[in-house]
Amino acid sequence: MVPGLGLWSIGHQTTITEIEATLHFWRYVGHLLGVQPTWYPRNFQESVQIMFAAFVKRAYTAGADGEELVESYLPAFEPNPDSPWPKRIRDHINYRIQIGYTAFWLPPATYARHTMPRRFPWVLHPILQAPLIFGAETLRRTIPGLDAIADGVQRHRREQWYRKEVGDREAEFTPVEEFRR
Repeated sequence: MVPGLGLWSIGHQTTITEIEATLHFWRYVGHLLGVQPTWYPRNFQESVQIMFAAFVKRAYTAGADGEELVESYLPAFEPNPDSPWPKRIRDHINYRIQIGYTAFWLPPATYARHTMPRRFPWVLHPILQAPLIFGAETLRRTIPGLDAIADGVQRHRREQWYRKEVGDREAEFTPVEEFRR
């Protein structure tokens, strides 16, 4: 639910049906991982109830582990100084975009409480982008055939990004058990 509502906050017109499809997907992933289904909401209403309960009962600090998790997110996007300059420029832009999204979605007091890069002007990126996304989403949802074109464009962009990051290597997965041997 949170990613769906987060997308809505920057202009994407995520529907409750789409959010529930995502809930179902993660419920299935949890099942595969051995998590009991009762820990996953079945629908939008249950997810809102769980989020409300978590918000009301939450602690205001997650301890050292939570602090490390929050503060390690943005450095993971820092550009590698040894990268070729075209990739380094893309990585600098992406890093600042990530600062903007993080600053937009984290409450200012939480952001300030942690060792984080300066929010401004990057926090303006999601705010300025939202009307453009909303307009594109409106067109995509109302003009027949545009959804399929937008999907094709995004799939192509994702593949291009992947190729720029890993080159000609194929994606691979090694189960944890194989690392332990």
